[in-house]
Formats: sequence, structure tokens, C-alpha cells
Amino acid sequence: EIIREKNSGDLCLFIFDLNELKKINDTYGHEQGDDYIIKSVKIIKSVFKNQIIYRIGGDEFATFVDGADFNNRYYLLETFNNIIESNIGKHEPIIAAGFADYVPGKDHSLRSIFTRADERMYSRKKKLKDMETGETKEVKEKETSASESMSRMEFYEMFYEHDKHSLINLLNSSSCDEIIEVDLAND
Repeated sequence: EIIREKNSGDLCLFIFDLNELKKINDTYGHEQGDDYIIKSVKIIKSVFKNQIIYRIGGDEFATFVDGADFNNRYYLLETFNNIIESNIGKHEPIIAAGFADYVPGKDHSLRSIFTRADERMYSRKKKLKDMETGETKEVKEKETSASESMSRMEFYEMFYEHDKHSLINLLNSSSCDEIIEVDLAND
């Protein structure tokens, strides 16, 4: 209903996934798992104060962000991620988060927004697991460098090798969110 009624793109969906809930339930019991869920939701709610938090699965939660908070969504994500990273190694909840903006004309259902947000959440989940296992800085730098090189190549191919791509077509592609985050004037 929100998507059908929304005329502007000032809406995004955040997805949250609690790391290790199954392990906690299996190792310490469901009462400890329930405590972990409660602590996790308190962390989510401490950052996303103005939103309703929905439980969409055993260890997954979601919220819609719009209005003034929509303009601060990157700040909200950064604040949330800083809290979670400070929990690493402290037996505190580790929660992966990702979000995707609603794009009018492109998103006709919750599924398309959810899919993008979920992909980002799983990417963050992997990064958090790497942080927890103490992956070395050298490995991370190599992966980051390779990822940046791949992104540059994809961007180059879209603009230069396929000259029929207009900016409008590019923004309507599946890479829309990543490209919007690029400062096109300077990059």
C-alpha cells in the first residue's frame, strides 16, 4: 500500500539480520536466544527511533524510513554500523543491516526493494563475519582494490564501450543505487 500510494522516492527499506541466533539457541537454549533478540531490537530501536520495527523472520527485521529520516538514512546506517562494530569481540549482538531506496517507475512491489536491501545486508553480514574472525588487513585491501577495479571497469563499459546507454537507461538499470551514490560531477 505504501508503494502504491507513494508519489516520490522518499522511502527506503532497511533489512536487519541477527548474526549467530541459531548458534545461540542451539548452544545456550531458546531463552538466551530470546534475550539476544530483545537486546538486538533495542540496538536497532536506539538508532531507528522514529520507525516501526517489523519482525519478518526468526532473525530478520525490517523498517521503512521516510520523511526527515529518509534524508538522514546514510547517517542512520553509519551510526548503526559503528555501534555494531564496537560490539565485535564483546559477546554483544552483531547485526547486519542493508537498505534500498524506493525508485518510482522501477519498483512496483516490495519484492524489488527488498531484494536490493537484502543483497546489501548479506554483503554487510559477510564483512562483519570477516571482522569477527580477524581477517588480515592485507586480504581486505586486496579485496577492496579488486572490487574497486571491477566497479570502475563496469562503469567504463557502460559509458564508453556501449555508447547507446543513456544516463536515464543507466539509472533505470539494476545498478541504479550504486551509481546514484557516485559523485558524477567529480568522478
